[in-house]
Amino acid sequence: MTREDARTPFAPTSGAATDSLPKHISGPIRAPQIAALPTQPR
Repeated sequence: MTREDARTPFAPTSGAATDSLPKHISGPIRAPQIAALPTQPR
């Protein structure tokens, strides 16, 4: 998890978090995180 992720746990439109990762990696990783977020208490 990057600093951007910790600072903005819900920012699907923010490219800062995924910019630190290769696109082919950030996609598969980012998708599950965003999909799981709505189910979280926060």
